[in-house]
Amino acid sequence: MRTNVFVFLVVLTGYSVTATAQTANPKLVHQTLETAGVLQSLEQMPAFFTQIAAGMQHPNVTTDVLQRIQNVVRASFEPGKFKSVLETELAKELNDQTFQEMLQWYETPLAKKVAEVETAAGDSSTSRDRQTFLQTVESDPPAKNRIDLVRSIDSSIHGMALMADAITAMINGMLKVSGIADPRSVSSATDIGSIRRDLLNEMQQVATLNYLFTYRSLSDDELRAYSDFLSSGAGKDFYDALERAYATAFKQAGETMQVRARQTFSRKPF
Repeated sequence: MRTNVFVFLVVLTGYSVTATAQTANPKLVHQTLETAGVLQSLEQMPAFFTQIAAGMQHPNVTTDVLQRIQNVVRASFEPGKFKSVLETELAKELNDQTFQEMLQWYETPLAKKVAEVETAAGDSSTSRDRQTFLQTVESDPPAKNRIDLVRSIDSSIHGMALMADAITAMINGMLKVSGIADPRSVSSATDIGSIRRDLLNEMQQVATLNYLFTYRSLSDDELRAYSDFLSSGAGKDFYDALERAYATAFKQAGETMQVRARQTFSRKPF
């Protein structure tokens, strides 16, 4: 997911401060996040981060300490906290019209079809279909145009970028919390940037195949229409703002993680 810095300038003009600080309707923000599937994805976050953390074993960390670190991670990336940050940041940055236009789009036949195929692709019962599809793709690759379309969709919703940001935020926090590495080295832009780039390179092929499988029943015209919506107007405004809101949420989660770590490992210097 770009850092997001909000600077509030109070200018002595004829406009009221209340009007300057106006935010979007919280109900519209919540409804849009729910309809877009963002809130559902947040509920999967603790299990996801726990799984990542479990793989970060180190010879200098005992099983007990590793478990306590995982507990800190799980608590720091609590879905309710992320939901609150996302809703607050989006309400600050976007207006009611953007959320209304998003909700109107989700009522269109194409949007409903997209939601249907995305839900179906996440069902465990499709594992055999997925395997068959992957085998078919190897022998009969899709047209470059279709690959470009699904990649443009990912680019617009910042799918891979958000995943990479999530993992690097967690890794950076874990290294600082556990003391596995020197905080000065793991917090440097070069090292964290390198981790993120490696993740993006590793995820690109897998993500592309996943999109191709998910949207296999959509025509090129439907994919193009979906991509066009995401790359302009309300679609672009919403997902760009969502990316920045996630950046804020990840930053706050990392800070919370270190505070909790100091409380959990009070005898260990940070």
